[in-house]
Amino acid sequence: MVRSMPPVPHHRPPCLAVGGFLACALLFSACGSHLVTVDSSEVRLRIDEFNITPQTVQVHAGRIKIAVVNVGVATHDVEVRADHTQKNGDPIPYNVPTVLKPGESTTFKVLLKPGHYKLLDTVANHADLGDYGTLIVVP
Repeated sequence: MVRSMPPVPHHRPPCLAVGGFLACALLFSACGSHLVTVDSSEVRLRIDEFNITPQTVQVHAGRIKIAVVNVGVATHDVEVRADHTQKNGDPIPYNVPTVLKPGESTTFKVLLKPGHYKLLDTVANHADLGDYGTLIVVP
């Protein structure tokens, strides 16, 4: 069965509409970078309909404090997951997400090794609608 991708929201870089990482990488210079590098061990995220800002964050490995504020009008949460799954296909979560009502915030800590991690809003189908991001952990 072929599944079609959801429409790309207007706030996403145009290269993501092309589909596939190779196409995006080739067009990366035309799209601009949305990478935010954090010099401390604290990452601050804003979440709304349907966007996690910043969408791509780079931070150093170790114990990372993540502060999330819901600036939207619906409930949202943020889960940090490994970029790969377990052998049985299940995701590998690094935190238990706290559902946030509009205006609420939370802070949690995760211990991460270098690698790429997903930031996902696990409420309903929010991640499918654009509430996702990438956490790049460097040595």
